[in-house]
Amino acid sequence: VGVDRSSGVFGVDRSSGVFGVDRSSGVFGVIRSSGVFGVDRSSGVVGVDRSSGVFGDDRSSGVFCADRISGVFGVDRSSGVFGADRSSGVFGVDRTLVFLVLIRALVFLVLIGALVFLVLIGALVYLVLIGALVFLVLIGALVFLVLIGALVFLVLIRALVFLVLIGALVFLVLIGALAFLVLIGALVFLVLIRALVFLVLIRALVFWC
Repeated sequence: VGVDRSSGVFGVDRSSGVFGVDRSSGVFGVIRSSGVFGVDRSSGVVGVDRSSGVFGDDRSSGVFCADRISGVFGVDRSSGVFGADRSSGVFGVDRTLVFLVLIRALVFLVLIGALVFLVLIGALVYLVLIGALVFLVLIGALVFLVLIGALVFLVLIRALVFLVLIGALVFLVLIGALAFLVLIGALVFLVLIRALVFLVLIRALVFWC
């Protein structure tokens, strides 16, 4: 039910349009290639003089904006949102990449935060390892001191035993000397007694003679 169309449905002079006039793939559009409800546009939807804009004028991919390429609700901007005379600014004037700069700054801050977090985690792990090493060193020093104390104790015990043995030896020597002196004294006493007895006998003999 079409006129001069190849695959159109209810269309006139179109190839694949549906209910459209003089368009190739437009739907309910006039003089457009792939626009939907648009005029003089290629792929716009209900837009005028735009290529891929939606409800916009004189724009390529803008939505409800005029004289812009990819802006949304903005005037004279390329990719700005609700801004004028800007390329990618948001509600600003004469700026280019505010949104991208903010996104990059946010990503940079997130990366810096992650790096700082990793550095802090590394520092914490380093401090824990240092603490563990110090703890092991202190334990080792304590064990060393205990061993030194045990060695000193054994040395003192040996010295005490040595002194006891030396004292016992000296005591035995003194006892032996005392016993020797006693024996010498007893011998001298016996000699004196014998001499006294000899003198008595001599006097008695002289007396009798």
